[in-house]
Amino acid sequence: MSKYTTGELAKLCGVTVRTVQYYDSRGILIPTELSEGGRRLYTDGDLRQLRIICFLRDMGLPIDAIAQLLNEGKVQLFCADSIDGEAVLNGDAPVRRRAEMEEKYFVYLTAELAPRVLALNGAAKGTRLWCVGIDLGAVHAVNCRLRRPQQFAGAIGLSGIYDLARFWGSEKDDLVLRSSPLLYLGEKGIANKLTLAKAEENSLMLCAGQGAYEDDAKADTQALADLLKVEGLPVHLELWGGDVSHEWYWWGKMLGLFVPRILEK
Repeated sequence: MSKYTTGELAKLCGVTVRTVQYYDSRGILIPTELSEGGRRLYTDGDLRQLRIICFLRDMGLPIDAIAQLLNEGKVQLFCADSIDGEAVLNGDAPVRRRAEMEEKYFVYLTAELAPRVLALNGAAKGTRLWCVGIDLGAVHAVNCRLRRPQQFAGAIGLSGIYDLARFWGSEKDDLVLRSSPLLYLGEKGIANKLTLAKAEENSLMLCAGQGAYEDDAKADTQALADLLKVEGLPVHLELWGGDVSHEWYWWGKMLGLFVPRILEK
């Protein structure tokens, strides 16, 4: 098991030593052990805890709210590495190959990562997860919810790009279809519409801005919300103002609004 000093832990998370010490003093990041010389030592579990704290702080949540979430065990954060550079964005590969990579990634998320997260927590049978994605990550989060609602209780898509034809053109086959909710929602047998139709509006939350570099995300987000409504499937849509650009500052603000709605359930 890896062990980190205060300085090493701070460097791994891109914060200052003083920040780590402050979180320690507030009781939300207590070192796992002390060395013989009295130095604080942190483990991989503490590293994950600090990353969650930083994530929640970026969302604008105050320390007291973060402490309550952590102490009550309400929040864990698992991040999956992206493969979009090898898949949908890889213009040198045939469309079929890129779509195969997208589908393999979906299988990884649903058949490997999700069960692993539940196993690590000793979760009871029937426990479901939430997934969040930004930009191209949003289509993966939404796919998980729409195609596997028995595994995923909901999804949040922020500034999402859902029309993958933007990258691989108009070619369509079975795997291209499965990668794009704007295509498969009009078909039968891919999205679990019977289960989805029974859910509440906040089980799928979509949001985009109307500022700089948000044109594609705004168009795709609106198109997906419209299609879901046509299909009789619940969705909560928010389009924020003209000052809301395609950047992390605003995504943090969006999550700061939506995550508490999940925790209220």
